[in-house]
Amino acid sequence: FFEIELSDCFSCGYSWQFLAPAPNYTIVAYQGETDRPNQAPPGSVGGNGTAEFTFEAMGTGQTSVNMGYFAPSGGQPSQTFTVTFVIH
Repeated sequence: FFEIELSDCFSCGYSWQFLAPAPNYTIVAYQGETDRPNQAPPGSVGGNGTAEFTFEAMGTGQTSVNMGYFAPSGGQPSQTFTVTFVIH
């Protein structure tokens, strides 16, 4: 298993979403997401946290994971992230 950690503001409504093309799931399988909020004092609102995406190597080959960071209103992503995995 391996993880991708990306800064986010989940409590603000922003989110990381997968973009096309999808990864080849016979090489790398998506296992889930965990959101870790910021460590602000109790009663605080907003602030960056961490979105943690877990994957599992399934077979040999090369595939990419493409993600976009979207505002609650949608539209175009304000940031993008791409990582290419080569599994031997």
